[in-house]
Amino acid sequence: METTSKRGQWQEILETQKRSGISIAAFCRKEDLHQWQFYYWRKRLEVPDDGFVELVRPHPTGRRAGLSIRRGDLEIMVECDFDGPTLRKLLQTIEC
Repeated sequence: METTSKRGQWQEILETQKRSGISIAAFCRKEDLHQWQFYYWRKRLEVPDDGFVELVRPHPTGRRAGLSIRRGDLEIMVECDFDGPTLRKLLQTIEC
């Protein structure tokens, strides 16, 4: 199975368990899943909640390069001439 579709499949499994209201052990028994796989994918797909985001400088493309802000699956490309207050509001909004 392709990694991208496997990630999506496990994301759905994790969300289904969360909505179910039953324990992980009971959910895994019910769905015939190994608990170790469930915990592995939960850890692999979790978004860090440490207040930090990864800043990555994109490769130069002949124009002034900005930066890329990544947090989990979210990526925001910021150009050099960005508006600071607008970016701050955007980041505060997506943290909610």
